[in-house]
Amino acid sequence: MAEVGDARQFLLTVSYEVLSCLNSKLSHIKRAKNEKPYLSIVVPVYNEADNLEMLYSRLTSTLDDYGKAFEIILVNDGSRDATESILNDLHKRRPNHIRIVHFNGNFGSAYGDYGWL
Repeated sequence: MAEVGDARQFLLTVSYEVLSCLNSKLSHIKRAKNEKPYLSIVVPVYNEADNLEMLYSRLTSTLDDYGKAFEIILVNDGSRDATESILNDLHKRRPNHIRIVHFNGNFGSAYGDYGWL
């Protein structure tokens, strides 16, 4: 079980470092519908309705400044709060950048991280 924790910590560390580096990069580039993303960010969420707007704002502003085509894949792991409707709204705002995966039950973060692949 320690291996899973170590791997998760490694991914969190790498994700943080990547996002930190992105703040000072290039100008905004709009992604066309058929353009493949240069960078994909996968974020598992569960009952995160109160945090999604801030996550969306920080990620999109940072990635817009990066200047490369990107997508943000938000994996809803069966949330029971307003997470589903908020995720759907975020997708409507930026359908070329925001992807949503909704699971109908809570399968845990390991499944949310990799189960949809």
